[in-house]
Amino acid sequence: MPHAAFIITKGYHVGSKWFAEEFNRNSGCSLFFEYEHCLRHLGKQLGMISEGRVMLPSPENSTLQFLRHGCNCNTVTQKMHRCNGCSSTQLALNGRENQVACHAAGISFGALGDVYIRHIRVLMQLYPKVALVVHVRSNHVKHALSHLRISCGDNNHATGVHHGFRMILQPALLLAKVRTIARGQSHVVAAAADLVGEHNVAYFLLYEKMQQDMAGEIVAVLHAVGAPLHVIDKLKLTGRSSQIGRVGLVKAGAEDAQDAIVNYDEVERYFRAFSCLRSMLVAHGPVSFSLHTCKAAFEIPGHAEQFGGRQRLQLNASECVSRVPPEDEILAFMNTLRTWAIRLIVALTNEMISFMI
Repeated sequence: MPHAAFIITKGYHVGSKWFAEEFNRNSGCSLFFEYEHCLRHLGKQLGMISEGRVMLPSPENSTLQFLRHGCNCNTVTQKMHRCNGCSSTQLALNGRENQVACHAAGISFGALGDVYIRHIRVLMQLYPKVALVVHVRSNHVKHALSHLRISCGDNNHATGVHHGFRMILQPALLLAKVRTIARGQSHVVAAAADLVGEHNVAYFLLYEKMQQDMAGEIVAVLHAVGAPLHVIDKLKLTGRSSQIGRVGLVKAGAEDAQDAIVNYDEVERYFRAFSCLRSMLVAHGPVSFSLHTCKAAFEIPGHAEQFGGRQRLQLNASECVSRVPPEDEILAFMNTLRTWAIRLIVALTNEMISFMI
């Protein structure tokens, strides 16, 4: 495989779909977002089901095939063709016979259960040069707010102007969610350490750094996984142009917690007992933290346990408030006045008609 090949193990709500979209804008670069869905689909297609569990296809027939030919898959829409690595025959059938020079091809996994870890481990044994990238989010509080916002029915991603929801949060519920999120992220980091050793992870991709400089993070990942230097140098020169970092998916939620939480002052006072977590809560804009930050805060007993059975720590509808911009609030108020004025005129007219009769 002359080009760089890599695997990303990741959490959820870490900007991974956004990163894949921006990465794939570059010629010769291909990243398959959440490849586990592909493996499940292949397993069902091949009838590899035993006692309700999907048996994964061999890496030679699926994952390695994509890593070999994935750079030619970015314009192919059929899922099975992409899962199979988009051979030249499949590309010809799609009217795209001109294959591009490949610089880096990768896949990401959000699901990190035992079956997928085994799959990754076998793949790395078959192709030892494949690099491992870990994609996580370092601000646990804002990460938790992102998950809670989705329970309001809000979107995880948006493609344009998006107002979304504000939340009325019980502080202890937020703390419980933060601890749950932190444990999940620890699992992602531990799984990578088990696969290659923490010091052998090619790169730790942080959501907050992506927000600060998406072009720079794409270049950093390419450098870490061993992409050709001349390609990296070219991207460094064009990284500020339209080639990288164009607006596609955008963050649907508010960046600052103060804009996302209705009762922010109450939550902030509660988090003063956890100074490390409070620093995450009050951070303005994207701020990166150490992956090992706040471990002590997660071990402190508190009242968060009372929410353990609350539908996996989700919000109720009464705790979700639609975020409407000021200009829309004025428009809504004017529409309400107009409606009441019309109703009043109609009522007075009816009264006059009745009086005349």
